[in-house]
Amino acid sequence: MKRLLILQLFGALVVTMADATTNFDLAAKATNELAVDLHRQLATGKENLCVSPFSIESALAMTFAGADGDTRTEMARVLHFPSDASAVAASFASLQHSLEEMSVKTAELVKKSKEFGGPSEPITLSIANKLFAQNGYSFRPAFLSLVKQNFGAAFETLDFVTNASAATQHINKWVADQTHDKIRDLIPGGALDDTTRLVLANALYLKAPWAHEFSENATQPAPFHVRGGSGIDVSTMQKRSEHFGYAKREGYTAVSLPYSGNDLQFLVLLPDDVNGLHALESKLSGDMLAGCAKLQTRDVDLHLPKFKLQPPTMALAEKFEALGMKTA
Repeated sequence: MKRLLILQLFGALVVTMADATTNFDLAAKATNELAVDLHRQLATGKENLCVSPFSIESALAMTFAGADGDTRTEMARVLHFPSDASAVAASFASLQHSLEEMSVKTAELVKKSKEFGGPSEPITLSIANKLFAQNGYSFRPAFLSLVKQNFGAAFETLDFVTNASAATQHINKWVADQTHDKIRDLIPGGALDDTTRLVLANALYLKAPWAHEFSENATQPAPFHVRGGSGIDVSTMQKRSEHFGYAKREGYTAVSLPYSGNDLQFLVLLPDDVNGLHALESKLSGDMLAGCAKLQTRDVDLHLPKFKLQPPTMALAEKFEALGMKTA
C-alpha cells in the first residue's frame, strides 16, 4: 500500500446531480480550481493536509459580493469567478440547495429501508453562513440582501470596538454549535480588534455513512508507505465490491467510494510509484478532478487505511496574497 492523496470532491456533484438542479457548475468548478491552487500553496511540508475548499470559497464568495475596484478584480481572478457577482451568488445558492436536497433524500431512503432495505443512517449536512458586523457601522442594503437571499447569511451586530475578546468568543461559540463542537476556537485570541468591522463566517458539518459499509471483522494490519519509505503496518479496511468507481490513468489509479444515496463520493488517487505522490500532486487540476467525477463502476478489491485528521487552524492571508489577492 502506498501513500494516498485523498480528496473530498465537490466536482463530482456536477455530474451526478446535474438532473436535480440548475447552474451550480460555476460554483463547483471554481471550488475545485481553488482547491488545487491552495493545495499547491499548503502541501509544501511532510505533514498531512486537510482543507475544506467549499467552505473557504463560500465565505469568499460572500466577500466578493461586496467588493469593488482592484479588490474585486483580484478576487475574481484568484477565486476563478466571472465579474458578475449576482451570477456567482446564484450558483453557490444552487450548489448549497442541491447539497441540502441530497441530505434530505438520504433521510427518506433510511425511512424506506425498514421496509425495502437500504442505508441505516442518513447523511447529516449542515451549511451555515453568518455576518457579524460592528454595531452602528452601515453596510450597503444591496449587499446584505444578496448574501441573505443566496447564502442564507443572517446578520448580527457585535461590539468589536469596546470588547473584541467577547466578540471573538461569541463567534467561536456559533461555529462550534454549527459543527457539533468539531471546530472550536476557530478565531484565535487577538485576531480581532477595535478596527474589525465585519466577520463573514461559514461553518460546514458533514457526517456521511458509506453506501456500502466496511466490515469491522475485515479490518486488519497492512503495510502503508509514508513518503516513499518502508512499509509500516496500519489498521486497514478491506472490501470487495462492484459499486466502487475505478479508472487507471497515466501515473495513478482513481477509486471513488459512494456515500449513502450515491450522490456524494469519496475520491482516492493512488500514485503508481511508491515515491510518486509529488509527481501526482503536480498534475492536479480542476479538469483532472472533473474527469474523476463519475468513474465507471468496477469489481474492486479495496484496501484503505483507517485515518483520523485533526488539523490546526491555518491562516490563509499570506497564501491568498501569494495567489494574487493583495488588496483584499
